Amino acid sequence: MNKTSSQIRQDMIKFYGPKWDEFPSVDLYMDQIVEYINTSLQKLGMKNETKFITKSMVNNYVKNSVLIPPIKKRYNKNHIGYLIVVCLLKQCFSLAEISEMIEIYRNLKDKKIQMHYNHFMVSFETCLHEVFEKEQISFQLYKDPTKEQALMESAIKTVVYKLYTQYLLRSSSEK
Repeated sequence: MNKTSSQIRQDMIKFYGPKWDEFPSVDLYMDQIVEYINTSLQKLGMKNETKFITKSMVNNYVKNSVLIPPIKKRYNKNHIGYLIVVCLLKQCFSLAEISEMIEIYRNLKDKKIQMHYNHFMVSFETCLHEVFEKEQISFQLYKDPTKEQALMESAIKTVVYKLYTQYLLRSSSEK
């Protein structure tokens, strides 16, 4: 069932993505990780039953080396973080482009994946809330950004503006 434009706007303004410390403390099996991610991202969907990820997608990401293979069929916090970022970015970018972005972050000297993930999610939420409340993103995430930071900021804003464009299309068709 489709959401109304008013419901979509409210969901976007209220969206809160899970932070690293909020991920399940135990490793998850395939069904569990798919359910966890779909539930976590549900408010971003234009329909009530939007699926952001399926088992086939997870297998495809592992096969294409976007995601490291599970350990004994179990997925840990690293997998969850990568999959959430992939689900958000795939709204606008090809799997090859996402792979390239992930590789850039894997090659950073600073390997603090938890910190990078949390910063990505907070930045995404901030941009999303601002565009749905003020109809634009009026700030920069970084002052004098590195290439990696500029890449992340650009990717986040691209996804947020795509979601906003879909919302505008929906609200214009309701009139």
